[in-house]
Amino acid sequence: MKIAVIGGTRGLGKWIAGFLKGEGFRVVITGRDRVTGENASRELGVEYCHDNVRVARDSDIVIISVPIENTFDVIREVAPVMRRGSLLVDVTSVKEEPARLMEELVPEGVDVLPTHPMFGPRIRSLAGQVVVLTPLRRSEWVDRAVSFLRERGARVLVTSPEKHDRMMSVVQVLTHFAYI
Repeated sequence: MKIAVIGGTRGLGKWIAGFLKGEGFRVVITGRDRVTGENASRELGVEYCHDNVRVARDSDIVIISVPIENTFDVIREVAPVMRRGSLLVDVTSVKEEPARLMEELVPEGVDVLPTHPMFGPRIRSLAGQVVVLTPLRRSEWVDRAVSFLRERGARVLVTSPEKHDRMMSVVQVLTHFAYI
């Protein structure tokens, strides 16, 4: 299975690419800067490509892991070119709008799985980590993702994008309040 991590040269995207490579998947990463991308690909032992559209068209799973201010542009770029039977995932911290846009733009036969890993790139494994999945509908891809994550010790929560965003607004307010 070929998995593309768009934004796989830094941060969480790089962690995801390395993790999936370690799980035996064929991984290709993209990034804005070719030198950084090529360095990250050598470090991780994965492929690098500078063309988001090409990797989206050629991959079974596409994971968008870019800064939130770039997420919608990347969704618009790659969602329409995905092939039937593939899966589009994002890992932003908000879910309603990315979920709606992905669902609107993917061709028929492409599944969408909005996802929010509740951890950063410094963790060593998924054991005990929370991953929130916010599918708009159940599918074989969703069931496979839940099983894959749980088998690796993750705590998986499945909810709607709307409920996720309401919960996260409370969590973020409480976090800021605690710091104040």
